[in-house]
Amino acid sequence: MDIKVSKCRKIIDEVYEAVKDYETLARSVNIKESTIKLLTTIQKEQQSLFFNHLFIE
Repeated sequence: MDIKVSKCRKIIDEVYEAVKDYETLARSVNIKESTIKLLTTIQKEQQSLFFNHLFIE
């Protein structure tokens, strides 16, 4: 019985670590996506300002 409990605990620990790693990865991906969206928005604003500057002068 102790061997089965030990194996179950080991599996639970492995699953817990895998889920924790997945959550970390998911957070990292979300941060990267947010950063890319922000940089894209900034780039569009810069282009818009640049073109407005060209037409004003």
